[in-house]
Amino acid sequence: MARASAPVRLAVVGVLALATMAALPRRLWEPQLLRLGGLCGVLFFFTLIGAEGVPPVLSDRAVPAAAATAAAATSSGAAAAATAGSAAASAAAAQLPASMAALGAPSYRYVLFHFGWITITKRSLSLAIALTSLTFAALQSASLCLVTTPPEAMAMAVGRALRPLGLLGVPVRELVLTVLLALRFMAMVFEECRALCMGLAARGIDWRQQGLRGTVGICISLAAKLFTNLMSRCDNIAVAMTARGFQGPDAHALRDGAPPAPPRLLPSLADTALLLCLGGLAAATVLVL
Repeated sequence: MARASAPVRLAVVGVLALATMAALPRRLWEPQLLRLGGLCGVLFFFTLIGAEGVPPVLSDRAVPAAAATAAAATSSGAAAAATAGSAAASAAAAQLPASMAALGAPSYRYVLFHFGWITITKRSLSLAIALTSLTFAALQSASLCLVTTPPEAMAMAVGRALRPLGLLGVPVRELVLTVLLALRFMAMVFEECRALCMGLAARGIDWRQQGLRGTVGICISLAAKLFTNLMSRCDNIAVAMTARGFQGPDAHALRDGAPPAPPRLLPSLADTALLLCLGGLAAATVLVL
C-alpha cells in the first residue's frame, strides 16, 4: 500500500470501513470510525497545507571562478564554429509549438491552490492521502482484528505462520504463549487505568490549585500505583497457571475454545465477498501500474 496510487489507497480505506460496519454493531463502529476519521482528517489538513511550507535545501550550483575562466579560455576557439550551429538550432526551435497544449495535450497544473502562505500542490495532496490512508488502515485493521478475533485463534494463527522458523531453532511455542498472554493482559491494563482514573475523578482534585509541580507529582504517583497493580496481577496469573498444572510452553497445548465448525463444501458469503474485494484491489493495482 505504501507504493500504491491514490485511488487504490482510498479503495482500501473504503473496503476496511465497510468491513468494520458489517462486522460490528452500530453502537461500536460509529464512535470508532468518527474518532479515527477525525484524527485522519486533522492529519490530512495539516499535511495538505504544510507539506510545501518547508523550503527544500538547495546547494549552490554556481561554477567556481577558476573553473569559469578555464572554460572560457577553452571555448573561445570553438565559439566561431558554434555560431553557425546555433543559428540552425534557433531556426529549428522556432518551428516547435509554444506549449504542449498546442499539440492537444491536457493542461497540467502543479499548484492546485495558493492563497497567502497556504500552498496546495499535487505533491502535498498525494502525501496527505498517503499518510491518512496508511494511518487509517494500520489503526482500523488492528482494532478490527482484535475485536473480531479471539486471542486463542490469533495466537494459533501466529503459531502456524511461525512454524517454519522452528526448524531454525526459534522458540515458536514461547512466542505464541507470549502473544496469547499479551492479548489477555491488555484488558487488565485498561481495567486498571480506568479504575485509577475513576478514583482520581471521585476525589475532585483541583488541578489549578495543584500547579505544575503538584500535577507532575500526582502523575508520577499514579504511574507507580499502576505499575504496582500490574505486577500484582502478573504474580496472581503466574500462581494461577502453576496451580492449574502449567509446566512450560513445550508441555502446553493451545486449544481454541470455540466448538469445531462443520465442514463446508461451498465458501460462505463473507469469504466470497472478501475474495471479490481482494481480486478487485489486485486488478485496480495492475491497471494503475
